[in-house]
Amino acid sequence: MLPAVETIPKPRGASFESRAFVCDAFPFFWHLHPEHELTLITGGRGQRFVGDHIEPFTVGEVVLIASDVPHSWRGDADGPRCSAVVTQFRDDALGGDFFDLPELTPVRQLLREAEHGLVFRDAALSARLERLPQRAGARRLTGLLDVLLLLTETAGRRLCESPANRGMREGDRRRIDAACRLLNENYLDEISLTEVAVATGLTPSATCRMFRRLMGRTVVSYLHELRVAHACRLLAETDDPVTDVCFDSGFGNVAHFNRVFRRLRDASPRQFRAALRRS
Repeated sequence: MLPAVETIPKPRGASFESRAFVCDAFPFFWHLHPEHELTLITGGRGQRFVGDHIEPFTVGEVVLIASDVPHSWRGDADGPRCSAVVTQFRDDALGGDFFDLPELTPVRQLLREAEHGLVFRDAALSARLERLPQRAGARRLTGLLDVLLLLTETAGRRLCESPANRGMREGDRRRIDAACRLLNENYLDEISLTEVAVATGLTPSATCRMFRRLMGRTVVSYLHELRVAHACRLLAETDDPVTDVCFDSGFGNVAHFNRVFRRLRDASPRQFRAALRRS
């Protein structure tokens, strides 16, 4: 995917951005920026994309993404309204070499680990992030430092196996963006490799090689992840038979759907639904 390079304007009188916003559904916008980003999801339903990692997002999660890591959220159009608190800051937000102070070694290590993308669930952390946009002046700066220190003490989960901010040539960015936009907009329909290749302007074999190199997975694997994420929502929110969920998620064969689902979720669709209901 072509990560658009987003410019984050600093608000007047502040050294970093922190804001809350609400929309009908998060639009798919694959982008990166030189700021580190903390996102608290406060409402909605959909999927989170960080580097080569895709999974559903959940209300209450906090995601820390290092600078120049491509990412996006996409809300379900038929789901509840989406809302989030987003805080974006550069390395020099608290002063030129502030994060190089020996007392902040844990924060420096945290930001390095965030090159993989990190997700946290902690009520105290969420509460502090939610209040941060209302703070001003020096209290806003100390609020950010307070959140970062709390993150160093909170268990998080790595999203990508390898750092997600690897470089990408401009031509590759345009091609992978075209391929992924096609897949994200049409994953419930039949999509041929030829169609994906047309979008990239390459041959099918060259498209496959490029996609695996840049996304860390095949085109088919990426499509399967999108479809299985959709199937998980149907299993969680409806009583539709598994056969209906299979076809409504873009799969044309129940046995194949079961195999793919088990490989990605370590459970069959029926086991996945049963586990949700037990919890």
